[in-house]
Amino acid sequence: MSQHDRYISPFSTRYSSDEMQYIFSDDNKFRTWRKLWIALGDKAHGSVTVDDGAAKALVSRGSSLLAVGIREVDGQFAEGDVLDVCDPSGMVVARGIAEADSDVLELAAGRRQDQIASNRLLADLAEKPAIHRDNLIVFA
Repeated sequence: MSQHDRYISPFSTRYSSDEMQYIFSDDNKFRTWRKLWIALGDKAHGSVTVDDGAAKALVSRGSSLLAVGIREVDGQFAEGDVLDVCDPSGMVVARGIAEADSDVLELAAGRRQDQIASNRLLADLAEKPAIHRDNLIVFA
Protein backbone atom coordinates (compact mmCIF):
# COMPACT_ATOMS: atom_id res chain seq x y z
CA MET A 1 0.00 0.00 0.00
CA SER A 2 1.23 3.48 -0.76
CA GLN A 3 1.30 6.29 1.77
CA HIS A 4 -1.49 8.07 -0.12
CA ASP A 5 -4.16 5.37 0.00
CA ARG A 6 -4.50 5.51 3.81
CA TYR A 7 -4.79 8.38 6.25
CA ILE A 8 -2.11 7.77 8.84
CA SER A 9 -1.86 9.51 12.19
CA PRO A 10 -1.32 8.29 15.74
CA PHE A 11 -5.06 8.49 16.38
CA SER A 12 -6.24 6.96 13.11
CA THR A 13 -4.05 3.89 13.40
CA ARG A 14 -5.33 3.27 16.90
CA TYR A 15 -9.01 4.28 16.70
CA SER A 16 -10.21 3.99 13.10
CA SER A 17 -10.85 1.06 10.82
CA ASP A 18 -9.04 0.45 7.55
CA GLU A 19 -12.16 1.66 5.69
CA MET A 20 -12.13 5.00 7.53
CA GLN A 21 -8.41 5.42 6.90
CA TYR A 22 -9.09 4.85 3.19
CA ILE A 23 -12.03 7.30 3.03
CA PHE A 24 -9.89 10.10 4.46
CA SER A 25 -6.73 9.22 2.54
CA ASP A 26 -5.00 11.77 0.30
CA ASP A 27 -6.04 9.88 -2.84
CA ASN A 28 -9.70 9.51 -1.89
CA LYS A 29 -10.72 12.66 0.00
CA PHE A 30 -10.71 14.99 -3.02
CA ARG A 31 -12.60 12.45 -5.13
CA THR A 32 -15.21 12.18 -2.38
CA TRP A 33 -15.69 15.96 -2.16
CA ARG A 34 -15.87 16.27 -5.96
CA LYS A 35 -18.58 13.61 -6.16
CA LEU A 36 -20.53 15.34 -3.39
CA TRP A 37 -20.30 18.64 -5.29
CA ILE A 38 -21.62 16.97 -8.46
CA ALA A 39 -24.50 15.38 -6.55
CA LEU A 40 -25.51 18.30 -4.35
CA GLY A 41 -23.58 21.47 -5.15
CA ASP A 42 -24.94 22.52 -8.53
CA LYS A 43 -28.31 22.15 -10.19
CA ALA A 44 -28.61 20.10 -13.34
CA HIS A 45 -28.43 22.23 -16.48
CA GLY A 46 -30.00 19.52 -18.64
CA SER A 47 -30.48 15.80 -18.89
CA VAL A 48 -29.78 12.83 -21.08
CA THR A 49 -31.97 9.74 -21.34
CA VAL A 50 -30.04 6.52 -21.84
CA ASP A 51 -31.04 3.06 -23.01
CA ASP A 52 -31.31 0.05 -20.67
CA GLY A 53 -27.81 -1.21 -21.51
CA ALA A 54 -26.17 2.11 -20.68
CA ALA A 55 -28.17 2.46 -17.45
CA LYS A 56 -27.11 -1.03 -16.40
CA ALA A 57 -23.44 -0.31 -17.23
CA LEU A 58 -23.52 2.91 -15.21
CA VAL A 59 -25.22 1.40 -12.17
CA SER A 60 -23.67 -2.06 -11.95
CA ARG A 61 -20.20 -1.54 -13.45
CA GLY A 62 -19.52 2.15 -12.78
CA SER A 63 -18.73 2.75 -16.45
CA SER A 64 -18.38 6.06 -18.25
CA LEU A 65 -21.35 7.14 -20.37
CA LEU A 66 -20.67 6.75 -24.08
CA ALA A 67 -22.64 8.54 -26.79
CA VAL A 68 -23.95 5.23 -28.17
CA GLY A 69 -26.01 4.74 -25.00
CA ILE A 70 -27.72 8.15 -25.19
CA ARG A 71 -31.25 8.14 -26.62
CA GLU A 72 -32.39 11.72 -25.93
CA VAL A 73 -30.83 15.04 -24.91
CA ASP A 74 -32.98 17.58 -23.04
CA GLY A 75 -32.09 21.20 -22.38
CA GLN A 76 -29.33 23.53 -23.48
CA PHE A 77 -26.01 23.09 -21.68
CA ALA A 78 -22.32 23.66 -22.22
CA GLU A 79 -19.33 21.40 -21.78
CA GLY A 80 -18.56 21.23 -18.06
CA ASP A 81 -22.18 21.66 -16.93
CA VAL A 82 -23.84 19.19 -14.56
CA LEU A 83 -26.39 16.82 -16.17
CA ASP A 84 -28.93 14.35 -14.88
CA VAL A 85 -28.76 10.89 -16.45
CA CYS A 86 -32.19 9.26 -16.70
CA ASP A 87 -33.12 5.67 -17.52
CA PRO A 88 -35.83 4.90 -20.12
CA SER A 89 -38.57 5.21 -17.48
CA GLY A 90 -37.42 8.76 -16.61
CA MET A 91 -35.87 7.96 -13.23
CA VAL A 92 -32.60 9.83 -12.51
CA VAL A 93 -29.95 7.14 -12.06
CA ALA A 94 -26.85 9.35 -12.08
CA ARG A 95 -25.55 12.89 -12.31
CA GLY A 96 -22.33 13.95 -14.02
CA ILE A 97 -20.33 16.61 -15.80
CA ALA A 98 -20.81 16.84 -19.57
CA GLU A 99 -17.76 16.40 -21.78
CA ALA A 100 -19.51 18.21 -24.66
CA ASP A 101 -22.30 20.73 -25.13
CA SER A 102 -25.91 19.78 -25.80
CA ASP A 103 -25.73 20.30 -29.58
CA VAL A 104 -22.77 17.95 -29.96
CA LEU A 105 -24.30 15.28 -27.70
CA GLU A 106 -27.56 15.50 -29.61
CA LEU A 107 -25.74 14.83 -32.89
CA ALA A 108 -23.65 12.04 -31.34
CA ALA A 109 -26.51 10.30 -29.51
CA GLY A 110 -26.80 6.63 -30.48
CA ARG A 111 -23.60 6.63 -32.56
CA ARG A 112 -20.63 4.32 -32.01
CA GLN A 113 -17.15 5.76 -31.40
CA ASP A 114 -15.98 4.85 -34.93
CA GLN A 115 -18.98 6.66 -36.45
CA ILE A 116 -18.26 9.72 -34.31
CA ALA A 117 -14.57 9.69 -35.32
CA SER A 118 -15.47 9.70 -39.02
CA ASN A 119 -17.71 12.79 -38.60
CA ARG A 120 -15.56 15.94 -38.59
CA LEU A 121 -18.14 17.87 -36.55
CA LEU A 122 -18.04 15.27 -33.77
CA ALA A 123 -14.36 14.25 -33.98
CA ASP A 124 -13.49 15.88 -30.63
CA LEU A 125 -15.95 13.57 -28.85
CA ALA A 126 -14.48 10.42 -30.46
CA GLU A 127 -11.64 10.18 -27.95
CA LYS A 128 -13.70 10.75 -24.80
CA PRO A 129 -16.99 9.63 -23.27
CA ALA A 130 -20.06 11.87 -22.99
CA ILE A 131 -19.59 11.76 -19.19
CA HIS A 132 -16.39 10.31 -17.70
CA ARG A 133 -16.79 7.93 -14.76
CA ASP A 134 -14.59 10.16 -12.56
CA ASN A 135 -17.14 12.96 -13.07
CA LEU A 136 -20.19 10.77 -12.48
CA ILE A 137 -22.08 9.84 -9.34
CA VAL A 138 -24.63 7.01 -9.47
CA PHE A 139 -27.82 7.26 -7.37
CA ALA A 140 -29.54 3.95 -8.13
